[in-house]
Amino acid sequence: MAACTRVLDRDNKYAVAIGNLSGDLSFEEERIVTADPLNQTADCSYQMFNRTEILCAHDLKVLDFMNIKMLPTHYVIKRWTREARNGSIQDRQGREVVENPKLEAQLRLEIIVS
Repeated sequence: MAACTRVLDRDNKYAVAIGNLSGDLSFEEERIVTADPLNQTADCSYQMFNRTEILCAHDLKVLDFMNIKMLPTHYVIKRWTREARNGSIQDRQGREVVENPKLEAQLRLEIIVS
């Protein structure tokens, strides 16, 4: 896998294409990434982080291009950390995420039956 990055303008916009090195050398469609080096952010037109909370290769390449070698803390989601077991975890809408939604009902049923 390879990435090709080019600067589009002075507004911190980049065009990034990810390529496949196995077999034929082929590149996917270019994605536009808007970056902010002061806040250490990258926002790709692919919008993967907004959908899955996982940075896409385009964002990672631009962060690397800006010489940001450590993942900024605002991209580290609590569920990925050791602290995920401490306290509650919330989704993007602020709802508490339950490990197994049926578990509570199952435990109540076991208490009633026994």
